[in-house]
Amino acid sequence: MLKTMKITATLLTLATILLVVYAIYTSTYTNILFWAIYGGIVILDLIIIDKIKKYDAKEPTE
Repeated sequence: MLKTMKITATLLTLATILLVVYAIYTSTYTNILFWAIYGGIVILDLIIIDKIKKYDAKEPTE
C-alpha cells in the first residue's frame, strides 16, 4: 500500500506541474475553475504525502 501511495503522490505532483504549464501556455490561470482544480489536486497530494510520512514513521528500522 505504501508503494501505491508513493506512486499516487508522484503522479499528483506531476499533474500539478503539468497543470501550471498548461495554464501558463493557454492563459487560463485567471479562471476560477483552474484554481479550484489545482487546489483540489494539491490538497489531495499533501494529504497522501502526510499519510506516507506517518506510515514511514511507524515502521521499525532494521
